[in-house]
Amino acid sequence: MQLEKEEIVRILFIEPDKKSHDILVGLLKDWFQDYVEIVWRSIYENGITELKKGNFDLIISDIKMPEMDGVEALKKIRAHLILNNRKLIPEIIITGYAKEKIYQDALALKAAAYIEKPFDMQPLLEAISNLIGICR
Repeated sequence: MQLEKEEIVRILFIEPDKKSHDILVGLLKDWFQDYVEIVWRSIYENGITELKKGNFDLIISDIKMPEMDGVEALKKIRAHLILNNRKLIPEIIITGYAKEKIYQDALALKAAAYIEKPFDMQPLLEAISNLIGICR
């Protein structure tokens, strides 16, 4: 997909692990170059604060977070957007806890994509590319 230079895709990345953040952000910057702006927050509450400040085209969220699971966080984010008459944002859920009950909860949430850690980067990049196309 070709984006115009002035089209910057804003991604909200909610991930408590700094190492995972560094790896994914580096990968996305290499893949999408200057076409993405990634805002990283390590906890859900800070993610909501970012949503209040501006618009995003995509949310990538880990399931395992310190204060609540990512499924609950995404439900609250959706509720916040609806309450404030804002469009829903496509979500990609990433997790290393696919065998827990939370896996079933994540699937029931019907996020745009669900990627298990450790993940093959190609499906993740393809999912993001497809969703960026949907967002634009």
